[in-house]
Amino acid sequence: MTIASTRSDAPPPLWDAHCHSTYSDGMLTVPELVARAAAVGITVLAITDHDTVDHWPTVSSECIRHAVRPLLGAEISVVHRGLPLHILIYLRQAPAALLAVLDDQRQARIERTSEILDRVRELGFRINAESLAKSAGTVGRPAIARAVLADEENRDLLRKHGIAAHDEFFAKFLVRGGDCYAERRRVPAEDLLSIVREQGGVASLAHPIWSTRSRPESLPVIVDALHQCGLNAIEVYYPTHAETDVRNLIGLAAAHDLSHTAGSDFHFDGDQRSPRLGSWIASTSSSVAVPPALLSLALPGEPHV
Repeated sequence: MTIASTRSDAPPPLWDAHCHSTYSDGMLTVPELVARAAAVGITVLAITDHDTVDHWPTVSSECIRHAVRPLLGAEISVVHRGLPLHILIYLRQAPAALLAVLDDQRQARIERTSEILDRVRELGFRINAESLAKSAGTVGRPAIARAVLADEENRDLLRKHGIAAHDEFFAKFLVRGGDCYAERRRVPAEDLLSIVREQGGVASLAHPIWSTRSRPESLPVIVDALHQCGLNAIEVYYPTHAETDVRNLIGLAAAHDLSHTAGSDFHFDGDQRSPRLGSWIASTSSSVAVPPALLSLALPGEPHV
């Protein structure tokens, strides 16, 4: 199922197979995100919110309104040999086995969020409830950071810690090793891959360079093991991937007959890692077509007659 970059006189349509809405940790609603995609010329779009498929019905209806072909996707938190990873999945529908996994993941996120909020309050910070309520799904760490910055009574304490923006609060307190960080249980990667494989879907290892940044030499071993469990794609094109990263990932994908996926991982305007939809295009100098395996899962992007 190998997908190659394609050069032609007529460049492939713009596409983005990795972005987030308010159903997880994005700041745009699904209607806003789809409208943005249509405005910049994206014709195939996957909104891959974390550990949920609750956004899928709205994605489908909004994409039809804007003549964008929707891919039903999600970014699932998994663990493989003790290493936390993210796998992007793309399906036509959500089977009962997946829904059971997501129910457990949702509960794990709720428990973790409660623990993080307790730790944030223990440090003396207040949480702006109105800001927190803007999330359409389970509250994530970025939403917590924004809720802290939104409360005026935190101003002096934030200044004391040298924090002026929510991403600074996130980096100081909410990442692994930070005072407010809390672990949570994740689904074994092989269990998720088995579900996707049985449904004829696509499972892609998300942001592989970032995910293995502490052990970059482990990436080929991880990809080999996950491929044996059903991984059939890898996110080759990503905003922070250098040309050398892209070349290495293309080689790794070829060695295992994996498709290439591409995504911006867009969350909000001004995000340093991904400032806009489609920003993965900066990671490659060539035109990249939507993989046939992925395109076959895309729903029609026009109203049904």
